[in-house]
Amino acid sequence: MNFIENIKEKAKSNKQTIVLPEATDVRILKATKIVVNQGIANIILVGDKEEIYKIANKENIDIENIKIVEPSKDSRHDLYVQEFLKLSKRCNYTKLEADKFMQDPLYFGMMMAKLDEADGLVAGATHSTKQILQPMMQIFKTKNTKLLSTFFIVEHENKDFGNKDYTFLFSDCALNEEPRISCSFRNCKSIC
Repeated sequence: MNFIENIKEKAKSNKQTIVLPEATDVRILKATKIVVNQGIANIILVGDKEEIYKIANKENIDIENIKIVEPSKDSRHDLYVQEFLKLSKRCNYTKLEADKFMQDPLYFGMMMAKLDEADGLVAGATHSTKQILQPMMQIFKTKNTKLLSTFFIVEHENKDFGNKDYTFLFSDCALNEEPRISCSFRNCKSIC
């Protein structure tokens, strides 16, 4: 069993709920269907329900049994606004600004994870690293460290080196160009 297949099997045995805030991206909708069909995770799509269904129908992707949360219509919206204001009090946002943030699927989805209404969030298909890190630092912050790090895994069959499959882990490719140097996202003030 290769590395990714091993991760899938572990995920199936401990199914988690994952938020996908980039639900108007066709790749995300296709991945959602695969993940749900294979029993890897429970998925919550975040965004405008009408727009998500329009794209899914156009691409012939059946998402009828997938939960969709619309930030502006969700009953938790006002609670999330209040919680966001508490979490980002050093930024001095107004309630109106916080309300606007909570209409953004990325921010809303992160609040779902922060308040334990989901186990995790996956993003990066349509958002840059910076766009993801800004709300992440405002909502989750860092604990016992000021340095952030990112990584991704690539599995590849490299025929130049024989018939073996290779697993590569790339770290700090988008965040720390020189890992010995402290991260520029030290605190909320640097990103507000």
